[in-house]
Amino acid sequence: MKKYHKNPRILNEKQAALLKKTLIELGDLSGIVHDVNSDEIIGGNQRSDIFDINKCKIEIVKKYPKPTKTGTIAEGYVLWNDERYTYRRVKWTPKQCEKANVIANRAGGTWDFEILSQKFETSDLIEWGFEEWEFGGGNTPLLNATKNLNDDNHVKIEKEQDVIDIIKQFERVIIQYSGGKDSSAVLHWAAPILKDLKIEHEACFVDTGCEFPDLIPHICSYCEDHKIKLTILHSHRHLYEFYNAKKRWPDAIFRDCLHTFINHPLDVYINKAKVLILRGGKKDQKITRSKAMAYQIKKRDDGSIVYLLNPFYFTSKEEYKKILDGIKLWPGYSKGFIRTACWCCPFQKPEQWDALKINYPALYDCMQHAADTWKFKEHKGDSLYKRFNKYWKGVE
Repeated sequence: MKKYHKNPRILNEKQAALLKKTLIELGDLSGIVHDVNSDEIIGGNQRSDIFDINKCKIEIVKKYPKPTKTGTIAEGYVLWNDERYTYRRVKWTPKQCEKANVIANRAGGTWDFEILSQKFETSDLIEWGFEEWEFGGGNTPLLNATKNLNDDNHVKIEKEQDVIDIIKQFERVIIQYSGGKDSSAVLHWAAPILKDLKIEHEACFVDTGCEFPDLIPHICSYCEDHKIKLTILHSHRHLYEFYNAKKRWPDAIFRDCLHTFINHPLDVYINKAKVLILRGGKKDQKITRSKAMAYQIKKRDDGSIVYLLNPFYFTSKEEYKKILDGIKLWPGYSKGFIRTACWCCPFQKPEQWDALKINYPALYDCMQHAADTWKFKEHKGDSLYKRFNKYWKGVE
């Protein structure tokens, strides 16, 4: 037997060790696992609902005179829809049941976004259970659970004090600072409040290796002038080098560049600590197919929790403009640039590329070379693909 050549699920050493330990202690947790001591289904609860298992015939093919090392006393099948589905009967302690249920409900491993973006069609993945918000923006590595607390009755974010009340729940806050307008507004607003509240905080900038030449000096200067602690993180590889080796652009839907070169370095830096991350998302902002949310609590594949808060989510355009008017912004805006994205970002508007040609002609030439030699994956209905080809290749 060979491993499936397009398998997008990977295990790190810790996850592999947990899987091995689980198999030794509790056996295979797939299928229906039924504990006779409690008469409860420990693994396969969702399957049992679909089967309507109490109306199904269960065929036992092997019984054990005493429980095996993993607690198994019988094995067989659930007969449903003219097919057999694995059934296992066990004798476990309440603690074993608890442990098995939690492990069975945590999908092992993490997603390899490069394989997902290059080997599968997005429309197929959505049909097979992925949610659209999982593709793109800051959301890609946070797959297991999401909760927008603004949409329920527990947390309402309607005014500045609501945001401050959330911030007060944390001992450490990170302002994800890109040097752009949105993150600059958040930093300008949050830093003095965090200082007054005596909450440990810092600005974090992630260097992908393809930043505009004057961006990092601006970021350093701004933080020094306002006495804000700045941490500059670096991705493990240079973004241009990474994609040049593959001769392809980042995926327009998955935005695998964000996961690899921005979110991952920040995740490693945070290292599962309880930290609130402040971002510059707004209600009218759309990231690929996903909208920003006001306040999100997300669980990563490794079980750690991420807290994301967009303080200006509900700020009106007028109020937001007043905030920006009082901030010393990146000089690139006055040179015609629209965003502080990587200079080789293929998802920009023509105005951004025109500004690149005027201000950094050598980088523009590198962009043109990549446009001629790298592959841009097209998704159905994707306007970015058409815009890119029209500008760089003159193809409608």
